[in-house]
Amino acid sequence: MEQVSPSVWNIPQQFGNGPFAASGQEAAADFMRQTHDAFEAMSKMAAGSVSESQKLMSDNQRRTEAILRQISENAQTNTDAAFDACAAVAKARSLPEALLVQVQFVQDQFAAVGRQSQDLLALAFAAPHPSGRNGKERKDG
Repeated sequence: MEQVSPSVWNIPQQFGNGPFAASGQEAAADFMRQTHDAFEAMSKMAAGSVSESQKLMSDNQRRTEAILRQISENAQTNTDAAFDACAAVAKARSLPEALLVQVQFVQDQFAAVGRQSQDLLALAFAAPHPSGRNGKERKDG
């Protein structure tokens, strides 16, 4: 015990009625209870944050899957339209008819790209629906 500085033994006297004083044991216990309560509240808040983060990630994953599915469908539609236009050009009986088919294809594709862009933006910026399905309910039957 000689290795400990004598001033360490005077800590309760230095702090008066603080948590280290003999009469401050109740205050120290109260402080510990408050610390424990604060820790419990923070733990609950952190658990709620994790739950909300998981829900957000799940919603974002569903939205990403819907966007990728829409992009795939758009690519299929556009490819089919291009092959249909090629077949129509091949069946054309004159150069003006072939050019008319190409002009019609380009006009149709501009309109399709406009619609497809709007659809993709709607999917990307749609507010998550409380059911987690972005407001798109399945219709069975």
